[in-house]
Amino acid sequence: MSERKHAVVFSGGGADGAYAVGVAKALFNGKAGTLKGGNRTTDGPLDPEVFTGTSIGAFNAAYLVSHWEKLGPAAVGDLEKVWLDVIANDWNRDPGFRIRLNPFDYANPLRYYPNPITLGMRLVTDSATIGWDAVRRAVNLVSGNGPILERMLELFNISTFVSPEAWEWVIHKKIDFANIRESDKILRIAATNWILGELRIFENHDMTDKLGPAAIRASSSVPGFYPMATVGAQKYVDGAVLMNTPLKPAIHAGADSLHVIYMNTDVKRMPTEDLRSTLDTLYRTQIIAWAESVNRDIKLAKLLNQKARTGEDYKTLTIHRYFPPDGLSGALGFLDLNRGRLERIIDEGFQHTLAHNCEANQCVLPEVG
Repeated sequence: MSERKHAVVFSGGGADGAYAVGVAKALFNGKAGTLKGGNRTTDGPLDPEVFTGTSIGAFNAAYLVSHWEKLGPAAVGDLEKVWLDVIANDWNRDPGFRIRLNPFDYANPLRYYPNPITLGMRLVTDSATIGWDAVRRAVNLVSGNGPILERMLELFNISTFVSPEAWEWVIHKKIDFANIRESDKILRIAATNWILGELRIFENHDMTDKLGPAAIRASSSVPGFYPMATVGAQKYVDGAVLMNTPLKPAIHAGADSLHVIYMNTDVKRMPTEDLRSTLDTLYRTQIIAWAESVNRDIKLAKLLNQKARTGEDYKTLTIHRYFPPDGLSGALGFLDLNRGRLERIIDEGFQHTLAHNCEANQCVLPEVG
């Protein structure tokens, strides 16, 4: 195991990304479950050379790399505290996102402490943002081109009501980008160029104090919900559009022992009720696409292992897969930042990894195949 180059791959999933923190806790403490032969998944605490991430996984990966030199595997403990004490919902702060003009904010007297002027200023800026967007869309309805039905549908845009300020603050305050640039750990973050429709992988040297936060914000900008991020002169959205589980960047970085953490369960185990909403339908469609993408990469890894066994010039790959066997939530679970829920799914990730079974999770194990 010591001769291998290890990687941890963090997928997207919004609030469900807390599950990956629990998995990482078990891995970095050397407590992952066993292989079929009775040997530990990791030989002692895992000390990866490569970290890759998409969407919320980009934040998890970047945070760990930025604090690894000082804290080592204990960095995952600090990451857990950030999730529970900073990202989670709380009466006196905004979590990873904020709904503009949310009436519950103004009805909560605790929100006016310690500075009541803050909410007043927020009301003004939110009203201006939403008002200006409404004017533009109304003008497009009256004078725009295209079918009237299409222009009517363009009247509403959810992302206009979502403010990214709180999430940007977390990224800036909790990740040390200078440490990432100087780290000997390899970091790869996936984002989607909205204009070109292409995947971009950000690396350690891209993590400047200006570009780094924009890259993580871009990777976690869920299209249609979260406002797009500008990186340089280009608009970017969630890397999950093209690569929700960045397994390939880890392999390209030289890793041959990969620990892949993703939130979507086996599609066949998802319920299919007769009465479904449009939201549920879109959610299942997305899960099917993500699952197919992961399975396609796994099939490719198995093919490369077959080629290596026949003497071709390929390294054998070991891929451990970690995911919630019964799923975590429905279509809107990725928005649920309730602290109690986050604590529960962190613990689920930890417990599932303690009981990790490579045969059940269909890991790629060339050494026992």
